Amino acid sequence: MIKFFGRAPIIAVPDNLKSAVITPRKHGQNAVINRTYLDWARHYNITVLPAGSRKPKHKAKVECGVNILQRHVRFMLRRRRFFSLEELNTGIVVVIKQLNLRRYKRMPDTFRHERFEQIDFPKMQELPATHFEFSEWVGRQMVPNTYHVPVYGHFYSVPFAYIGKKVESRANRFKVELFCDHIRIAEHTRSAEAGGYTTERRHMPDKHRAQADRTPEGLGTDDRPERDQDRRQAARSQPAGARASRVRCLASIGRPARTRGI
Repeated sequence: MIKFFGRAPIIAVPDNLKSAVITPRKHGQNAVINRTYLDWARHYNITVLPAGSRKPKHKAKVECGVNILQRHVRFMLRRRRFFSLEELNTGIVVVIKQLNLRRYKRMPDTFRHERFEQIDFPKMQELPATHFEFSEWVGRQMVPNTYHVPVYGHFYSVPFAYIGKKVESRANRFKVELFCDHIRIAEHTRSAEAGGYTTERRHMPDKHRAQADRTPEGLGTDDRPERDQDRRQAARSQPAGARASRVRCLASIGRPARTRGI
């Protein structure tokens, strides 16, 4: 719709359908806006003012325009078949352009598109450089010890410092974003691999990074002499009493326990 107009409105007055408004405003409380709809409004810098519940007069002109548009589009496309959403949208745009070239009944000398260009278009704002990409939100979930969060069947990593905290996910066709307390903490390219893992190196603890860096050649080396040398150096640094106590404990291992005769 915004792309068709060529500009964006300053204020949007939606109805109280669930795709736009989760909870309508009542008793002096503000309405709760759908997260995806709110992202759309923020992208185009639009203020959302939902119409009052059961208040059709708040959007009377829109209701009239929608009625005219529905009857005209349905009538013109009633015998056509469409096999994709893009094809349907293209057909609707052609019909709307034909409708806008008609004159008003009460103003025979004025075309619909002329009124839009004279009154509405100058008061609308410029579009941003990028088009809005539809995204879906995934509810809050706790980060497990694996520091990977499932999003539509695939697991994406977050910084390990967020283990035990709750995060939200937002996914579109190309990327997945993860948020904690409204702050984005991770971003990944979306994957269609069910049950797979996408891990970013900087999200891993130091031990996990060291383990991931080990090569097959490094796994085959014998580092026991180095470990024995480290143990001897650690033993020398201990006090004499602590070493003697440790020797007695080691010497007692394997001895049978003494029992008193009855």
